[in-house]
Amino acid sequence: MSHGLDGVLECYPFLRGVPPEILRSLDVDELLLPTSTILETKQRLESTVNAWIVIYRCSQQPQFSSPQLCRTLVAASLSAKDHSLLHQAEERFAKNGVSFVAYARPLAFRKDLES
Repeated sequence: MSHGLDGVLECYPFLRGVPPEILRSLDVDELLLPTSTILETKQRLESTVNAWIVIYRCSQQPQFSSPQLCRTLVAASLSAKDHSLLHQAEERFAKNGVSFVAYARPLAFRKDLES
């Protein structure tokens, strides 16, 4: 299933902070566009762990020919409790085959991209 960038930005509005030339080239097909309960969980996690949460579809193989979000953004520094909360969310939605990943808030880019 292929997503449009507009749908991705609606679910992950913080990605508007990514430079347009990078944003347009990102592989976003592996991202879940959450609705209802899973969206509420994502929003609650973002508030609780003070990080941006992206939900990945584990069944979707990344397109390594395109830039990946995890190679573009800095991961959040999470406490053990925060990691546990993400793990609990993954277990809760295990039937959806998703992974919750936390990125730094405010948005930060990996150093190797800044050169």
